[in-house]
Amino acid sequence: MPSARRAMARATERTSPPPPAVNPPKARGGQPSPPGGGVGLEGYSLSMIPPEIGGLVFLRELVLRRHEISLLPTELFGLDCLETLDLSRNRLEDLPIEIAQLRRLQKLHLDHNILQELPSQIVGRRRSDSPNLSFLHTLSVRHNRLKKLPREINSLVRLRVLLASHNELQELPRLVSELDHIRVIDVSFNAIRELPMPLMNRLAHRR
Repeated sequence: MPSARRAMARATERTSPPPPAVNPPKARGGQPSPPGGGVGLEGYSLSMIPPEIGGLVFLRELVLRRHEISLLPTELFGLDCLETLDLSRNRLEDLPIEIAQLRRLQKLHLDHNILQELPSQIVGRRRSDSPNLSFLHTLSVRHNRLKKLPREINSLVRLRVLLASHNELQELPRLVSELDHIRVIDVSFNAIRELPMPLMNRLAHRR
């Protein structure tokens, strides 16, 4: 763990904000793009994510594949600039609802864990001011133990890719057909016997 902490400290230095530019680059919508970069830690066999992760305030990509991580620290959910989070091949059993605080998140990879459910609070808004992953366009949860997907998944209005093969799903939420931008749905190697009729109609209409 000490070596992992040193690596995290070095990453913090690398992702510290540079001196302000005279004309900072603009993101879509005219807002300045936050500076930042990516961090990948492989080969350390982490059992936990060091709390120092909270210091990477401008981090855009975090890859923590092939570890033994079973819990996510609260400091992780304060990374407001994070766009890609890859926690594949770990030991996650539960996904904290606080992950919905990552409002900029676009890609979430949770393959090869032992997740049994995705909390509905992550994808659905209970109140108009509640956060959700509304910018998410790729959700990959292959090789878990999911028995169902949240019916509120239609709240992920920008979702284009849904990968949920090799789980224990018995059906797809009916409202998945309301995902206007969906392009890829992979639910192979599950116990699903039929797709929702509205989704079938949409797929047939696109041919």
